[in-house]
Order: sequence, then C-alpha cells, then structure tokens
Amino acid sequence: AIGGVAAANIARFDGSTFHPLGLGVDGIVTALTLRADGSVLVGGDFASAGGAPAARIASWNGSNWSTLGAGLSTLVRDLSEASNGEVLAVTTSSNAYHVFDGASWNSVAGPIGIAYDAVTLPDGDIAVVGSFIEVGGNPLLRAAYRYSGGAFALIPGTQGGAARSAAVAPSGELVFASAIGGIPGIYQATAQGPQLLVPWTFQLYPDVIAFLPNGDLVAGGNFYQNGAGGIARFDGTAWQLIDGGLLGGSVRDLAFGANGDLLITGTFQA
Repeated sequence: AIGGVAAANIARFDGSTFHPLGLGVDGIVTALTLRADGSVLVGGDFASAGGAPAARIASWNGSNWSTLGAGLSTLVRDLSEASNGEVLAVTTSSNAYHVFDGASWNSVAGPIGIAYDAVTLPDGDIAVVGSFIEVGGNPLLRAAYRYSGGAFALIPGTQGGAARSAAVAPSGELVFASAIGGIPGIYQATAQGPQLLVPWTFQLYPDVIAFLPNGDLVAGGNFYQNGAGGIARFDGTAWQLIDGGLLGGSVRDLAFGANGDLLITGTFQA
C-alpha cells in the first residue's frame, strides 16, 4: 500500500490522496512516462496489465490498459518519448536501447555502460543518464548522453560521477542525482561542470527525481526513516516524506498525468 491506499505497483497522487490505476500490473514497474497524447506509458518486469497480457510495457489512457507493439523481452529500466513520437526504452539486455517507431520495437547502438534513467529535454531530444565511460577520449566517468534521430552524443557538464536519476528543472536545465566528489546530492549540468543544487540527506540515493508544478523537487527510491519512506519532497529548506510515504516497498519512477496528478510506480502492493 502507499499512503494507506491499496494499489498494485502503480498509483497517482492528486495533491492530497493516492489512488490506484485500475487493477495495476502484476510485477515490478521501473519506468513511467507521459506521452504527448496524454496516455501514460509504463515499463518494468511484468506479464500483465489490468488483468490482460502485456510483455514488460503497457499504456494507461485514464480508464483502460493496453499494449505497445509486441512488448520487450527484458526488464525495462526507463522510458521517454521524443518530440517526433519515438519512444526510447532502456533495458537490461546486452543491446540496452530500443526505439518504438509507432509500429514495432528496434534496437539502436548507444553509450557503453549502465543506463538508469531517461528524460525528455525541452528541445524534444532525450537525455539518458547512468554510469558511462567516454569512448575514444578522456576515460572520465560520464553521467549523461543525448539521444536524437537514432544517435547518442555526450552532454557537456555531466562528468565526474555516475547518475541514478534525472529531471528537467523549471528553468529547462538538466539536473541529476549523483555523488560528485563523494558529496551526494542533486546536481545541475553547466558549462563549468556539475554544480550542487540540493544536498541529499537520506542514507540511500534516490532512484528517481521530478519537479512539482510549484517547483518543489520530489525524489523516490528505497530510502527510509522511522519505518516509512520511499518518496519525499524538498520544499526549499528540507526533505519531507509525502503523505506518510511508503509502508514497505520502494518507488521506482515518477511522472505527471495530463491532469497534473503525480503518478508513482514501484514495488508496493494492493
């Protein structure tokens, strides 16, 4: 359960209360994104959504679940939609990057390393963050790459540490959770390198970050304090659990629905 409400691995938060999305899905949900048409796309390691077969990826239109193509064969780490309608899925397979062109899924070559998160940038391209080693240049740990038109390119200002999650700030800048120089926090990519924006005070790093409409930063993951945790908000001064947090389980991804509700996926159960 989340916030005392029964929900099968995915829920929405309307600003005061959590609600389930139909029957939810029957396995771990690790990826969540809002599409341009208003539908919500989820991925993870599940076999059904809303009680019907769905191979690790499914779409929610506000009332019903449906599939996207034939689905994928390995766990989906994250999803994001480019402005041209392409959906990029980051998976745990050896060919980790897959693109849905509206009819079928196709693998694409990407950066070497482990990708954890993907977010759509203001210009419509997709940023992928993780733990990467730059190829053919300085072997410095890199945190983020840009995907556009079938190719990846390094994002400047993301060197010096791996990134577990990322979001686009209200200002349009890419921010990511990392521990540059051993200091855990939320960093912003700048021309001078990563700049610390908000310190992270829980013991375990967040698996996902997002900004609320009012500009507050939200983080989800497997962090706890006093028996509850998983989801917290930074109000400009300190991190606070949202609506009491999770009572067991963890948060894997966050996104906003077309109506502005906060959608949460994870390992909490109905």
